[in-house]
Amino acid sequence: MGRCQRWFLKAAEQGDAEGQYCLATAYYRGEGVPKEKEQGEKWLRKAAAQGHLEAQVALSLYGVDVLYEQEEEARDTNSGPDDSDPPSPAPIPGV
Repeated sequence: MGRCQRWFLKAAEQGDAEGQYCLATAYYRGEGVPKEKEQGEKWLRKAAAQGHLEAQVALSLYGVDVLYEQEEEARDTNSGPDDSDPPSPAPIPGV
């Protein structure tokens, strides 16, 4: 892990949304850390949950496939008349 990424991790673990976002992008790009989409998504979601706008936009743009998969899994476990409806697209914050 690179020196900058260590600081991002330290900040992220303490709940800093900007640190979480920076760590997420490092994991997505493989900059100073192994390229791991799962870790990137984990930290991106934490930052977005705290209202970090760039993280929310990134999830909307890059996380659509993940959101779609989660909706499909939920649909598979639930029964009812709405099971055949396609998933709604993820909203883009600020638009």
